[in-house]
Amino acid sequence: MFVARPSSAVERFLFGCFIVCTLVCAGCKARAPDSKTGAAGAGASSEARTWVPLDETPLRGPATAALTLVVFCDYESPYCARAFEHLRGLRREYGDALRIQYRHNPLPIYEHSQSAAEAVAAAAEQGKFWAYHDRLTEHREALDRASLDRYATELGLDMNRFREALESERARKKVDGDSILAAQLQVRGAPVFFVNGRGIRGLRDYATYKRIFDEEWAAADALLKSGTEPAALYRRIAHDGSGPVDAGPVKEEPVPADNTPPPLDPNIVYKVETGDSPAKGPANAKVTIVLWSDFECARCGAFEKELDAALAPYERDVRVVWKFRPIPDHPAAMLAAETALAAGREGKFWEMHDLLFLGPVEGRAKLEGYAKKLNLDGARFREALDDRPYSESVAKDLALSEDLVIRNLPTFFINGKRMAEATVDAIRARVREELKGAARPYESIIAQGQEGLGLRAAELPPLPKGHYPVDVGTSPMRGPKDAPVTIVTFSDFQCPYCAKLEKTLDKVRAHYGDKVRIVWKDAPGTDIHPDAMGAHVAARAAGEQGRFWEMHDAIFSRPYVLGRAMLERHAERLGLDMDRFRRDMDSGKFEAAIREETEYGVSLAGPSGTPTVFVNGRLMPGAFPFETFRQVIDEALR
Repeated sequence: MFVARPSSAVERFLFGCFIVCTLVCAGCKARAPDSKTGAAGAGASSEARTWVPLDETPLRGPATAALTLVVFCDYESPYCARAFEHLRGLRREYGDALRIQYRHNPLPIYEHSQSAAEAVAAAAEQGKFWAYHDRLTEHREALDRASLDRYATELGLDMNRFREALESERARKKVDGDSILAAQLQVRGAPVFFVNGRGIRGLRDYATYKRIFDEEWAAADALLKSGTEPAALYRRIAHDGSGPVDAGPVKEEPVPADNTPPPLDPNIVYKVETGDSPAKGPANAKVTIVLWSDFECARCGAFEKELDAALAPYERDVRVVWKFRPIPDHPAAMLAAETALAAGREGKFWEMHDLLFLGPVEGRAKLEGYAKKLNLDGARFREALDDRPYSESVAKDLALSEDLVIRNLPTFFINGKRMAEATVDAIRARVREELKGAARPYESIIAQGQEGLGLRAAELPPLPKGHYPVDVGTSPMRGPKDAPVTIVTFSDFQCPYCAKLEKTLDKVRAHYGDKVRIVWKDAPGTDIHPDAMGAHVAARAAGEQGRFWEMHDAIFSRPYVLGRAMLERHAERLGLDMDRFRRDMDSGKFEAAIREETEYGVSLAGPSGTPTVFVNGRLMPGAFPFETFRQVIDEALR
């Protein structure tokens, strides 16, 4: 996933707007799309103009300029660095017809982006915004604090004032204000340009910028000739008739980043099957509580202890069934769940359950220590950790939790009804209520229950605005090159939502055939998915032997088992030259390109999480169901 830890209040705000937690392959370089490589969805955009207010930050260019360009960028991004090069050429070409305002949009994947932006804001307080800005664009590789101080000294800034602006967080507030505005305007990545309100998302080549600027200059010139005053030109054009010209910033309704459906109705019985999930209490209990939890969730363990005490008087009438809902950004959650099932094979699920809730899982040695403490068969237990035979069982619970729109933990269903209020008192009251009714087998209660919450045909969830021409380059693709619809996926082999997306894309391919091509791009979230990079490297190594998609499918068949031994097992089953495969895996030649692809995805969509999907340039951040894809694709085919 495209994830970095939020370090400020605004980053937490932006993550609320952007993240899903709900972004390819061999030889792709960082690049802007051009007519030779092609871009997915590179046609003209129908996006309405966006009113971006100008603030007190100095404009570069005269107030009478026909073109007003607002730039949202990041000083450490290589894509913004190339955009800055284009800007220098555009300034030379358009001269006094162009004025520029810079807005900060630091991306959290870069170590120094935020501090660099704050340093520019601090320099602006002393009238040196553009001088300091230019210095940073010339030295993108040196943005540490010592370098930032050195640039300030070289520009003759009062260093006491400069440091005070940074340490008081006054500069941070300025940067945060720009970032919040970016979120309101659905500016997700960087670079993003608005020329007279016309959005240009993602890096383009110089010819594309010039074509758009020429079109906007011609339109502005026509308005000037018709009598529009130069000072009123930007407001006249950028509003585009969408409101009075003296209106403030456009306040757009935020798009839910994970497009989460509404919670389930607590009065409806849902078909929550227990299967062979671990349970305690009589099988014929009058009340069945299905509990969704995660061993890495500290609150869950504490809550269960309280719940056990509250339910003790009803132990003959209540059965508790455990379902796994490992949280994606809890790296050890999946292995902990499998460990409990491995213990359950020897009748020790609940004993292992209690041990796992004692504290964070800090590695395999700790798990093996628990197994020894419970007198489990050590060889069988180690084999389970090596081969991960229980990963599919946990994955089934996770998939069911998605169908049931389970987000917060712990979550409870009592006799098929979801608890709207997950408190011990509320659960105890519901149990008492259920015990008053006639006894019925649980399977009979849920037999006619509703199966999750799917989107109805008429419901197309709100998607981010804007058009994103994604360069497909030489990335692996399925489907004909001239297909009318191109779906580009930025994905992570260890991301459960990406695995879910793959099943949806299989349906898309079956339904649309040659009308669709699917392009894969690497986006491993190595900070929370430690095994992801190895899997992406393995796919590229297989691609060197012409078997990328076969390896891709093999990895996603067991996305939670990504150790080297399993990857080599996949390679052997595919009949790859194993000596060559191992050399390519160990060569280190793929990692830089994989990281570059990840950065490319962030430059387009921001830290949106994986999967991030573009359908003919339309952004779909998240693992949307087939019905949503069908509506978006049908619209693209019209």
